[in-house]
Amino acid sequence: MSERTLEIRPTEESLERRVLDMRKRLTGVGNKKRFEAHSRIVEKARKLEAKHKNSNRVYLLHTMTASSGIERKICPDFDFQGEDSVVTIMENLCKEYEV
Repeated sequence: MSERTLEIRPTEESLERRVLDMRKRLTGVGNKKRFEAHSRIVEKARKLEAKHKNSNRVYLLHTMTASSGIERKICPDFDFQGEDSVVTIMENLCKEYEV
């Protein structure tokens, strides 16, 4: 009998919470470079907006930039793919700032 590997994919809700948590760690009072980190988040978001014509349709981009009043149901896309993934970008920033 062979063993099966079950791949558990994170839910959108858990990924959203993760991005919010990373943003809080990057821009919170515990990070001495929080203002620099905030500027880097904004810079990364602007690059994504310039690269992707319909970036305003991507929910996690709004989460990353702390846009208020944006609900998931009005954003048809959740995240970008590959190296443009908001989750990946935020993870990389957390590593860079060691938070």
